[in-house]
Amino acid sequence: MEVSHDYINTRGNITNIGELHRTLIKWAEEQGFQRDLESFIIETYHQMENNEEEVEIYLPIHR
Repeated sequence: MEVSHDYINTRGNITNIGELHRTLIKWAEEQGFQRDLESFIIETYHQMENNEEEVEIYLPIHR
């Protein structure tokens, strides 16, 4: 997949996915970023030790 948008991102334990989204959205607003609601959110999943999984979240923004 190729994307040509600007994104902000965060990464953390998949069990905290809701909080990761909320924290990233709040940070974006505090920094003055405007979300691009017409573009796709991208999430990638990464297997970690002890069968734990991390998620990396990319939120599209307008520049």
